Amino acid sequence: MGVYDKIGKIVVFIFGIILIIGVLAYFGFITPEATEKPLSTEEQEIIQIFEQVNLEMGRYNVYLQENQFNEAKSSVLKIKLKLSDAEIKLNSINSEYKSDLKEVIDVYKPLTDGLNSLIKLKQLDNQKDILTWDKYNEMIKEYIDTRNKYADFYNKAILIQNEEVKTAMNLSVYNLAITNMDDELRDLQNENMTQLVEANTFISKINPTDSNVRGISANIEKTYGTEFNQRLVGIVGYFSENLDYVHMPNWNPGSNIQHIQSPADTLNLKGGNCADLSILFSSIAESIGISTMFCFADTTHSLQQVQQNSELFKSDHAVIQYLDENNNWLTLDPTCYAGVDLEVGDECNQKIDYVVKCYEVKEFKDALSVN
Repeated sequence: MGVYDKIGKIVVFIFGIILIIGVLAYFGFITPEATEKPLSTEEQEIIQIFEQVNLEMGRYNVYLQENQFNEAKSSVLKIKLKLSDAEIKLNSINSEYKSDLKEVIDVYKPLTDGLNSLIKLKQLDNQKDILTWDKYNEMIKEYIDTRNKYADFYNKAILIQNEEVKTAMNLSVYNLAITNMDDELRDLQNENMTQLVEANTFISKINPTDSNVRGISANIEKTYGTEFNQRLVGIVGYFSENLDYVHMPNWNPGSNIQHIQSPADTLNLKGGNCADLSILFSSIAESIGISTMFCFADTTHSLQQVQQNSELFKSDHAVIQYLDENNNWLTLDPTCYAGVDLEVGDECNQKIDYVVKCYEVKEFKDALSVN
């Protein structure tokens, strides 16, 4: 499914950017050798502040790699305070290097916002539901914001007149970082990635440990029995007797946004649309020991049509697949059974002749739980 690869790539990318920041720890902005006369005491004090900033950047880098986010935020605050101290000292002295020193302070300032953005990105990366639409959109925004902070840093730094200062800043590294960020954004927004986001937005709602779901599972085994077919019949029987298909539950026509129901939501409403019913069915099945896949279905094309032309696939329905006793994955449409007799549900389910794209629930969730 590519979930491991995608999340791993994000982690590697973020660590790569963190290492780029580490370059700052080696800045040698102004040195006595680069001046025509010795630096004054006040100028040396400002240079010492820059050195302290570089040391704090090094600490920030370590904190971020160790997921010590509060400590990393504290380092950014200390960097900002030190830059403020340097600016105050610079305003109080007359120096032939005043403009160069001020330019160094000015290019540092926007970069501190980029450091905070990296903290947010790393925090997002450590959340298991990173691939839900909400978290995905938040992460994309942070990437763009961080990329723009680096671009601001680069665009201001390139204007510094003192060539020795610019050389020491190694601006080609930042230009490369911006290029890499642009490439990563394109990769994060490609079709394969958005398909994973789409899948997990639904799969993240599947909850076999929900107390109501567990209660239903226990009652099914008590009423129907514990054999595989008995448990499966028990689930479709529950759907037949207790649930209805609702075309657009919880839909807000003003925003054209539909809430994806949790199993508890569907049980409280006693119904839902195809996705809601599939989420509940999968939750009960997983709770009762039946492995499932959550599937996007194209009911407008047959399986044969899409096999001949994969580009025809357009998802317009949700179903599940379950693993039978012979390790075969079989398609089941929970919508077929909601509020109808089992015979009618079976007849509907047996007529399924559409293509599905499925994600194994346990494997998908396990992949996302790996930090």
